[in-house]
Amino acid sequence: MSDDESSSLGSDALAVLDSVNWDAIGKRIAGIYQVQSFTWGRRTSGAFNFVRFVELHGHGRVIVLPRVIYHTASSEEAGRPFIVMSCAEGVALTTVWDDMGDRARDFVLEQVADILIQLSCQRFDSIGRLSGRINADGQREWLIKPEPGAATVFHSGTLHQLKTFNNRLEEILRATRNEIWSYAQTWWVRSLVPVFYDDSLDADGFPLDHGDFHSQNIFVVDADTDHPRISCVIDWDDAGSVSTSFFAKPPLFIVDHPYADPSSEETKKMAKRNIRDQDVLVQMIGKAEAARGMSSTLSGLYQRSKGVYLLDQCSQGDDLMALLYSELVQLVVGDEDTHFNWIVQTMDSGVLKPVQDEFLRKYGEVGSELTGEQRIGKTEDPTKDNGEGEAEGKL
Repeated sequence: MSDDESSSLGSDALAVLDSVNWDAIGKRIAGIYQVQSFTWGRRTSGAFNFVRFVELHGHGRVIVLPRVIYHTASSEEAGRPFIVMSCAEGVALTTVWDDMGDRARDFVLEQVADILIQLSCQRFDSIGRLSGRINADGQREWLIKPEPGAATVFHSGTLHQLKTFNNRLEEILRATRNEIWSYAQTWWVRSLVPVFYDDSLDADGFPLDHGDFHSQNIFVVDADTDHPRISCVIDWDDAGSVSTSFFAKPPLFIVDHPYADPSSEETKKMAKRNIRDQDVLVQMIGKAEAARGMSSTLSGLYQRSKGVYLLDQCSQGDDLMALLYSELVQLVVGDEDTHFNWIVQTMDSGVLKPVQDEFLRKYGEVGSELTGEQRIGKTEDPTKDNGEGEAEGKL
């Protein structure tokens, strides 16, 4: 074990790695590639798994795109389930993106646009998780299955997103305290889904979405030049079909971080750069559409994607709802005070009165500690004591 491994991996991780029969895995790979020997390299920990690199001696082929070489869910062969994939060429975009100049970023975004166009052209007849199987002819075919926790696939982007918010409303109703303000906010955001989602865009099917198209999953070579080349995109575990409205959102590495300090000069600098990069991406998508003889539908959607983006972020949980609710109100209503007064009226004498009465019956008042600003989503910074990884971004 190297010093780097001992410092980067904890004792529990090292115990798991030491329990694996690496010789058995090595022999399996050597057999697939018909080589006589191999050498195991460094070990590391991924977000949800453990990784070790292997060098095959006498194997001359260069595998540009990572692909699954072998996998098993059984622990019999090596003491643990494992998957063997070819190594991604280059470096993760996240490690170099912030230091890239305009020309280099434009070159990457042109390739990103091409990838997005290709994904948008892969259409399926329903919304769900991508899955594969071998058909009766021995050929692999792709199909859509229900998402984890869902009973069925969806055939409407509007209904799919409404279901997400309905689930959240049900969770709030099961709370052990008076959460009427959280319920009211979520209820209002849910009402905007039909405004921002256009099911007519899916007449020809639902586009394929990577599911985690972030800069840590995009690898580039020639990263120190003005022409970085995307070599591969990894981690397709969450790939599936989505509505066209949902699909057309800029990748999060060109949107502002929601937890960034808005008063810092670095945040302001990155915000200007992100606006520029978003405009470039729209132009590049339009260029790719024109080259393929396509209409400008997708580039137009990306240009108007802020509402869909905010809806998606607000559906992620209370922290992002608190951070972005006011921005959504400003986008749709314009005046926060007018919106706040309307919400209060809706709870006191409108359609939300039965819900408020039920919360009051069960738990009593919301609590005098809630101010008007907190009620419309201006809560304290939720990053305190937040141990999560990379957060979602915002436009």
